[in-house]
Amino acid sequence: MKAFCAVSGSPLTHCLEGHRADVTAITFHPAHPEGKVLLTGSLDGTLRTWNTNDFSLNTLFIAPGPVESLVISPPDGARQHDLAFLTCSRRCTDRGFVDGSHVYAYSLSTGRIVERLAKMSSIPTLVTSSCGDVFGVFERNTILIWSSNCRKNSIAKTRVRLHHTKQFTALALHHTSRFVAAGDVTGRILLWYNV
Repeated sequence: MKAFCAVSGSPLTHCLEGHRADVTAITFHPAHPEGKVLLTGSLDGTLRTWNTNDFSLNTLFIAPGPVESLVISPPDGARQHDLAFLTCSRRCTDRGFVDGSHVYAYSLSTGRIVERLAKMSSIPTLVTSSCGDVFGVFERNTILIWSSNCRKNSIAKTRVRLHHTKQFTALALHHTSRFVAAGDVTGRILLWYNV
């Protein structure tokens, strides 16, 4: 990974090294609101935190599999500082082929899975609203959406499932209103209100 100055575009440091495979996700850690800690996910099956002052490696987490995508819950409440949501691919035992994925809620304080939210036959990318309070995935004709700042014990119980007759190609979650936009293979954009 490389870090660049947002004003000048010049490199801030040499490459950040530590992951042993492709880096698939990078975000600021929500428990550090001044932007001092980066969180990265990789196909090597790890999550790592980096200090943005000197770009040193802080913490290594073992993920439940190769990390394909990552979103962070918003910085509201103590529990939300702790959660990351991951899609991790599943490996088949014979010949090392990838066979789908799981969506997890993962605790950054304990380094453990909090909940397995879904089993997918493909490897979808997690999509989140701009404020991070809802996130979702789409696969074929189905969209799954969860609330990341639920006050319940189970995030899985907040899941909303939306269906369509055509295959989805894109998903967007509005940051203030409760509506979902999704594109399909025919070029249409569908809207669901009050989700």
